[in-house]
Amino acid sequence: MRTKKAKKTEKTKNQPPSIYKLISAESKELVQKINTYMTPLDWAYNKFVDPVNNKKSYFKICSNTPMPIDLFFEFCLLNKFNVECLYHDAIAPPPAGDVVPNVHGVYHLSSSKLDFMYVDLLNPSPEESAGDRGFLVQTTQYETFMAFKMQLDSFFSSKDIVGDIVYVPGGMSFGFESNLVWDDFMADAVVKNDLEEHIDSFLVGKEFYESNNIPWKTVLLLTGPTGTGKSAFIKALMSTYHVKPVTFPMECNAEALKDAFMYAQSFGPSLLYLEDLELMVHKGFDLALFFNFLENVAVDNGLMVVITAKDIKNLKNILGKPMRFNKKVELSLPDVKSSVIYLSKLFGSNFTKPNVRLIAEQCVKNKFSYAHMKELHMLVMLNCLNKNKQKPLLKDVEVILTNLAKDKNSNSDRLIKTEKYLEG
Repeated sequence: MRTKKAKKTEKTKNQPPSIYKLISAESKELVQKINTYMTPLDWAYNKFVDPVNNKKSYFKICSNTPMPIDLFFEFCLLNKFNVECLYHDAIAPPPAGDVVPNVHGVYHLSSSKLDFMYVDLLNPSPEESAGDRGFLVQTTQYETFMAFKMQLDSFFSSKDIVGDIVYVPGGMSFGFESNLVWDDFMADAVVKNDLEEHIDSFLVGKEFYESNNIPWKTVLLLTGPTGTGKSAFIKALMSTYHVKPVTFPMECNAEALKDAFMYAQSFGPSLLYLEDLELMVHKGFDLALFFNFLENVAVDNGLMVVITAKDIKNLKNILGKPMRFNKKVELSLPDVKSSVIYLSKLFGSNFTKPNVRLIAEQCVKNKFSYAHMKELHMLVMLNCLNKNKQKPLLKDVEVILTNLAKDKNSNSDRLIKTEKYLEG
């Protein structure tokens, strides 16, 4: 999904427009979406841009184009930007009541022609799993930034990052990465092969289902801690099998449920997925009504349903009905073998096999998920960029891994000093 630049509003002498909307949406939900962006962007502005001493006006620009952060920094490196990490928070969203509003990281980027801040946002709801980000740009550099943004979009297009659309009834549809392959889903080999066989047999089994009077649908439940591959499974599924995806907004009423199932019926085969089940139910999602729709929907074109959750112990009364799920899979934290495979994929030839194993053992010791290891890789390579190094050293990884492990288990002040991760 490619973003469209909104029309400029007319400037006044002293009051520049507060936002240029780069989100591709034409719906009444746009205002709510913009507010979702503006709170963390305002926080980043007030925290890291001194409006008194700086005396420069800034635009707040938001985008929901899929933008893997590693490729973003790769593009910045190619264009000779200096990168300064002002704030970074690993993996998990802020706990309830935290003063940091869904901000994953704040980075200051500067070159000879352009100076701006990049705000990486945590996704506030399951339907926004493609990721969002914002930019703080000086008003005097808007045109220069837009030229940069066009080059950035072209770079991502060349990488085949922008792909198909996930439909969200009653919410805002979004794009997903269409260049993923099944190997991008990391899991225990036995579990992964079992899932692949189940999906393959389902997708080619239309005649079998029809001849035996069985509805052509399958329902999978994936459980496990954060970062163990539940979302990666869904993304790989959408990209590898080219199913038509639909999901639900956090605030989902009966009309949106009906709309989702009608949309799924119109395409075949389709994927209807529901992430963070326990959180959705806590927010008021009517799970009983969902299963009522699921058990009565006509599925001539094939329907694959994937539900993910961290913990379902409080939902067993609803989920315990016989035959409600065709397959239940528990994804666990990676062991050393799986960690070696994933770290080797991330770091490539930067480290020898023995050193990769040393890193993997430390990751397992600190109970790192796949998401933590991906975060580790990003921080290590960002440290290289910041220190103008060609390759990371093992001691760089050890320092950053230690700090990341402390942050993972800490409830202290969430503001992280730059040098904590970027010391050479």
